[in-house]
Order: sequence, then structure tokens, then C-alpha cells
Amino acid sequence: MSSVITTDFEKWKAQQVAAGQPVVLDEFVFANVPNLDPSKEFSRSEKLPAQNQIVHRQAVNKTGLASENAVAYSVTLGTEVGNFDFNWIGLISKTSGVIGMITHAPTQKKIKTANGLQGNVLTRSFLLEFDGAATETAITTTAETWQIDFTARLTGIDEMQRLINTDSYGEAAFFGDGFAVVRQGEQYLVKKGLAYVGGLRGVLEFDQTLNSLRNIRVYADFSYQGNLVSQWKTTVKITAANDQKNYVDAAGYPHYVFAIALIDGNGNVTDLRRQGTLNARDIADLQKVLNQVQQDYATKAALLRGLNAKQPKGDYATWQEVQSGLNAKQTKGDYATKEDLKTGLAGKFNHTGGEISGSIDIRGNITSYGDVIQVVNNKNNQSLQLDVTNDGIVRINARRKGEESTTHLLPGGSGQLMQLGDNGFAGKGVLYNHNQKALESVLLRESSLSQIFRNDTTTTLAHRYSPSLLMRTGDTSAILSVDFNSANVKVTSVLLNNNERKKNDLYGTGNTKVDRSGYLRIDSSSTELVGVPVGGTVLWNSSAPIPADFWPNEGREFSASDYPELARIFPDLKLPDDRGYAIRIADNGRKIDMGRTVGTYQDDAMRNLTGAFTARADSGALTTGVFSKEGAGQTMSSGPSDVLGTIHFNAARQVPTAHEFRMKNVAKILITRIK
Repeated sequence: MSSVITTDFEKWKAQQVAAGQPVVLDEFVFANVPNLDPSKEFSRSEKLPAQNQIVHRQAVNKTGLASENAVAYSVTLGTEVGNFDFNWIGLISKTSGVIGMITHAPTQKKIKTANGLQGNVLTRSFLLEFDGAATETAITTTAETWQIDFTARLTGIDEMQRLINTDSYGEAAFFGDGFAVVRQGEQYLVKKGLAYVGGLRGVLEFDQTLNSLRNIRVYADFSYQGNLVSQWKTTVKITAANDQKNYVDAAGYPHYVFAIALIDGNGNVTDLRRQGTLNARDIADLQKVLNQVQQDYATKAALLRGLNAKQPKGDYATWQEVQSGLNAKQTKGDYATKEDLKTGLAGKFNHTGGEISGSIDIRGNITSYGDVIQVVNNKNNQSLQLDVTNDGIVRINARRKGEESTTHLLPGGSGQLMQLGDNGFAGKGVLYNHNQKALESVLLRESSLSQIFRNDTTTTLAHRYSPSLLMRTGDTSAILSVDFNSANVKVTSVLLNNNERKKNDLYGTGNTKVDRSGYLRIDSSSTELVGVPVGGTVLWNSSAPIPADFWPNEGREFSASDYPELARIFPDLKLPDDRGYAIRIADNGRKIDMGRTVGTYQDDAMRNLTGAFTARADSGALTTGVFSKEGAGQTMSSGPSDVLGTIHFNAARQVPTAHEFRMKNVAKILITRIK
């Protein structure tokens, strides 16, 4: 398999960047090109295949940021797509038609689900890498795991839910007058409502009208449908047929049907709907039976007869037989009366005090009217005592084997006691492994407690793998995070009612240096330039790489959203182009170089060079300054043309000369801090 980034894309990308437009690639094209050899290299100028070779087009499903210079594009061909073969894949811009990237691959088959046979799901991704890819494509979302195929699992979950619904609602269940068929002359109105058919929950949104029905059944047809990247829902339709069974349509979606009404030859309607859940139907049937049962107490004879078959026949005891010992069915004895229980069961239990041997199971409340509740284990000299001090504080005294008694006072007021380690206090902290959205939900929305935590996924709220402190006060929160690797400190504050947040990195000796005045400053590189304000320009004396956050003064354009401070200094969103120009200090009112403002350019010029020559008939030519004479005598020469002589102008007689006006200079690079 071989891939290329096309030359057309490189040209188009340059045009988009120059115009300040994003580079958008938004469609995948699949083709089946005859005699294509994927092992061979091919031209970067290749175009789209012929139209009759293109088998499928589909919009990009996902884009993601792999790095500042690499972006990923992904498309998933679901089970509803097919059937075709392809060996050519292209990523294009639909608007411009430019092909960004092409892959030649071995021939592959794409099969869709049909006639009950499961199709396949294919995912194809391109990673496009070039300088500034993240900025120029305007892609900011990090790449995610798009390639997992959950189709079979989700289908199984849907089927399990359908069967669970069937256990509760049966083959079909209707509610109220929903799906009721009502005759209106020669028309039949099917009323809107909610129902379950084949375990699928469906809603008929509007009343539907059927015409001229005789000797036929009306069916509710439910089908759960959707595709891989859409929301699934139950489609509901009403059909009329003599006999209809559950079926699978041409797209592979199962349909479950149930007859809701029967229309006879005279047009009369018989309601076939089943009302309510299975439990509701059972209760209704039971209520019908109960309504038929008259309240009657059984006699001994009725018991012997088995209560008219409602109870098995048997020799059941009467009340008198119970009192007299059940005719030897139970031992006669001195059973306790209510009075016996009050007086202590004839001395067997002293309700005013005493000892009890063995275990006691108490199924109700215990009320103590003493000052202290105390449990003592005399064998091991252990005890637990609970009481309330005179000032209302709950006191717990405990003594363990071989130790002195200890006293614990519970704080006043209602609330929840916190154990060691709860919310990370006096423990190892709460461990999370959440992405940005999940961590914000746990810390800022669900939790109302301050806590110490660590998160093992990169987010903007806290350093990764690092101890962090969440502080909650009313509707405000603050997170303090200490990077485990560098000890750098990040602080984030959040106002919960509008999600407004501020972020700051605390600077110290770990991530800064101390300048000569004793103040901290950021150590951005081996050559420290951070003392230069944004928009300030300094000389760069080398062809070595320019430091981070600096650009050369070569007229480069920039975005106000990316560089807001720089935009305030250069509102035309463009750095000056100072190449080939010398620096002249602004006049600023001294009146040497009047009319100039900071940042304006001035072309080359020279001071005026003067001289004179005088042509005289009696004494020849006299020259001064930049003029000189050659072949001119003191008296006019005689001849046919009366030539006086030749006058030359040569500035080099007075000043050094070159192909341009210049001063003595040395070549430097001017660089400007951009952020």
C-alpha cells in the first residue's frame, strides 16, 4: 500500500494560508481502479479516477489533532453501506475539489447488512503531516479512539432490551385510546398514541386515516432503525392486510407487526388491541374473580369439603380444638397468657433486673433511662461507654485490652463525620483517570466537597500525575495543582454559576531566573529575551534558529485571536518588513528628520554635490567642485567646430561611491517578540 500528499494540495494550501482561510478537507472518495498495483509508487499529480470507477463518497466523520504539525481524518463505513469493492481512497476538499491525500490499497470488499445477514464495518483514517497543520486546518480537538466497532455489541444490547420489554408488555400493549381504529363513514381513523409491539416502544405522532376497508385487518408495524453515526428510533406505520407476519426489509431491519383491528364485510370494527402491561392484565383478571367471590366464613363441614374446591380437603382444626390441644395433635401445656408476660413469665424473666445467659436478638428499639449507656466485657477488661456532658457534648469513653481509657468528644451540630483518608485528607488522595469533560463534571458540578486528588489524564484544570487541591466555597471553586516532575504550580479559579474561569501559573525559582534587580523572570531559552515586551524589537547576531516567541521583521502576517497583545501594537496584523533597511532613531520633535512617525520607511538620498565651470573665449574653461576639464586651453582653439573642450562630472572625486547610497554598516537581523 502506498500513499502521497498531492502537489495540487500543496499549491492550494499555500493559497488558503495567504488568503487567511482554513485548509478544510471534508470528504472521502472510494474507487475501484482496474489494474491498480498498490505496491508501486505513483505520481503526486494524480487526479480523481473516472466517474464510473468511483463507488462511494462519504463525509469525514472525525477530525483530530495528533500534534501541532499533524492532523487525523477518519471515516467509518457502517453496516448500511455497500455492496462494493475499492482499492483507491482519496481525501478531498468538496468546495475546491482539490485532492489532499491519495492511498493505493489492495482490493477490499464493503458489505452491508441485508436479508438478515450481518454486514461489515470499515474505518479508514489519514494522518496528514505538514508544518503548521493544526493552525492552518483550524482543528483543535485531540484525536480519539474512533476505530472501535461496537456494532455487534450494540445490536445485542438493543435485542436484550427488546426482550426485556416483551417480558413486561407481551407481544403487544396499548394504552388508552392510542392506536384505536374508529369508523367515520367510509373512512377509518387510527388514533395517535403510545404502544409496545414486539418489545419496541413506538409513538404514533398524528391520527392517520384509512379508506374503504372491508374484510381486512389493520396492523401496527414497528421497526427500530438508524445507522452507525445517527440516533436510532422506532419507526411506526399503519398497514392493512389479510394476514401479516413479522418480517425483515430489504435494508436488513426487522419489523414487528400486530393486528389492532378487524374490519368485517359490513365495515364494522372489532378492536383487537391488548390494553396495558402483562401485570396490569393479570390484576384485572384477578379483580374479576374477586368481585365474584362472596365473603363467607368456612364451617368445619366446608373445610372438610375443601371450600368448594378452592382449598385442598383436609382435617383442619377449629378454635375449640386449638384450646383443647388439637385432639392430641399438639401437646397440652401451660401456655403463657398476656398477664403472664406482664408479670415476668412466672419468674422466668425478671423485668426489673437480673442476668441473662446466652445471646439475645432484639428486633425493636432499646430505650435507656439511665445517665450512661455502657457495654463491659469483664473477661478482657474492655468497655464502651456513651453519655452526654452537662454542656450537651456527646462523649465516648473506650478502653481496649491492656490500655488506659480514652475519651472522644463529638462536635456539636448536625453533620457527617469524616474518616481519615476521606476526600484525600490525611490519606493518599482521591485517584481519578478522567478526561477534561469528566473531571470538570466530578469536581465542579457533582462534588460539593473540598478534596485532595490526583488525575492521571492530561487536562487544563490540573497537572497530570500530580497532587492537587480542590477548594469549594459556595458558588466558587479553586484548584491548586503542583506538577510532580517540575514542582511548577498551576491555579485555576471557577465561578460555578456562569462557568467563568481564570488560570495562572505561579512562577518561582524552578521555572524562572532572578535578574540583576532581584526579580524573577521566565527562563524561556538559553538566551533570555523575555525582558523585551511584546512588540519590542532586538538585534539577532547569528544565523542560528530564532528563539521561541520571536519572529523576524520580514512582514509576516498574524491572527489577532492568536496574538491579541501583538495586534494592539500592530493593528494591521502584520509585522514590519525591515530587511535591507538601516535603523534611524525617530526625530520625536527635534526637527532634524521632521514629518516622520515611528515605523515609517524612508528611501535612500544624498546630500547635494555642487560644482561650477565657466567657458571663456579668452582663457578657456574654469572648473570647481565636482567638475574637471580636459583638453581646454587658455585661448579658444581654431577649427571648423570651435570645440572648447570636455567637462567631466565624477562624484568619486569628492565622496566614496557604490551602486547605492549607504553608510558604514554591519548586517544584523531584527526580531520582534510576538507573545
